[in-house]
Amino acid sequence: MLTAKELAEKIGGRLVGTDVQLTALVEAADCARPGSVCLAVLRKALDELKGRTPHCVILNKDLPELACPRIITDKGKEVLIELLEIFFPEQPTAGVSDRAFIDPSAALGRNVTVYPLVYIGARARIGDNTILYPGVVVYAGCVVGRDCIIQANAVIGADGFGYVQDKTGRQVKVPQRGNVLIEDGVEIGANTSIDRATLSSTIIGQGTKLDNKVHVAHNVRIGRNCVLAGGASVAGSSTLGDNVVLAGNAGVGDNITIGSNTVIFAATSVLRDIPPNSKIYGTPTADEYGSAMRRRALYNKLPELNSRLKELEKHLRLADWQ
Repeated sequence: MLTAKELAEKIGGRLVGTDVQLTALVEAADCARPGSVCLAVLRKALDELKGRTPHCVILNKDLPELACPRIITDKGKEVLIELLEIFFPEQPTAGVSDRAFIDPSAALGRNVTVYPLVYIGARARIGDNTILYPGVVVYAGCVVGRDCIIQANAVIGADGFGYVQDKTGRQVKVPQRGNVLIEDGVEIGANTSIDRATLSSTIIGQGTKLDNKVHVAHNVRIGRNCVLAGGASVAGSSTLGDNVVLAGNAGVGDNITIGSNTVIFAATSVLRDIPPNSKIYGTPTADEYGSAMRRRALYNKLPELNSRLKELEKHLRLADWQ
């Protein structure tokens, strides 16, 4: 329990109104609960406050019409991180479960957390402060950096999908002898798969975040601070620059290069190289996002435009007869 004034001091804000006791951080819809505080720096949350009387609310600018204690901060939605750490502090869980399998030749750094049913193969290396949740598999020779989080059942270093068809038509497996290199501060979602390279390394750059069920194929290189949302896939030997965003179910073909600071919108299939600073939408890859959206809007009007065209043709034919 803490007071509104104490909370304002912790997050670097200022309190307007009465200093009340706070016990819970809640969604805007529950803002009237006694002892609660809600965050309303986004328009959606502000809309939900209409017709309600919050116990206490955190805003990015003062709204005197809200007749309740108000904490004003200029941190925007990033303040949510601090609030969650204040109201829901995580208990330290560092340690290695005796129900995990760790090859004797693997190396673990300091303060590593390994949950039950984790498998860490021969010569694998896990950096300081990294957390491996239940069921994570780190194949032989793979490297995971410091301060990483790998969620349940992610697989790091499975064989890349490489086959050659021989003269008899049989698909012959190409041995995959490389590894996966995950740099510091990377987070990997549940059931995500990152395949080992054929000879060198499949690389996930520092600070990159991968959602659940993402697939990264062999020899892929992903830059720093990228974000790959759920279901995104990157085929073999493709390269993503820094700060690239792949929205949900976006797909990148093999041997494709995507420049830094590019956004690939949901369900887009990228089949050609994309320059830096692009916003791309379409399947297969269409065009810059604004142009693609204008075409989509026009496409949605086609039935109406077709009816108008037929009516116009009808009038033109009548005019010809007169």
